[in-house]
Amino acid sequence: MSAVQPSEMAGSTVLIVDDVADNLEVLDRRFRARGFNVHVASTGRTALQIIAEEQIDIVLLDIMMLDVNGIDVLRLVRAKFSPARLPILIVSARDDESMIVHALAAGANDYVVKPYRFGELLARTVTHLRVRGQYINLRQSYMSLKRASGAEPGKAPQKN
Repeated sequence: MSAVQPSEMAGSTVLIVDDVADNLEVLDRRFRARGFNVHVASTGRTALQIIAEEQIDIVLLDIMMLDVNGIDVLRLVRAKFSPARLPILIVSARDDESMIVHALAAGANDYVVKPYRFGELLARTVTHLRVRGQYINLRQSYMSLKRASGAEPGKAPQKN
């Protein structure tokens, strides 16, 4: 398997959500150094506001926060965005199996335990961005084919 190239996903926008300022600062600096656009949020409410207002490609979300916990944020985002459209990676100190299973069942694309290894976190981020890119490309191709055939998306073309 080839190593992740630092510029492979340059220009992608990552939202980092954590209530610990040092965690936000470290991840912000490391992702920016690799060409990512970065938004940070120290509360669940702020994260939800950013997701509503900005074009976000992937979210790195802590579970334990003071206002709205990460699982609730995850559920609210999943009500609007599928896992393929907006990947969410939980990055949490909670390493118990029940929490990991709970987060994945609630719609998380992946789960990384703190303290994380940045290379692994970056590789997982890039992997989910690749899947997201494939989903978007397939969706655009589907919509183009439907327009070209004269059928509305989701409806079968009429036979003449």
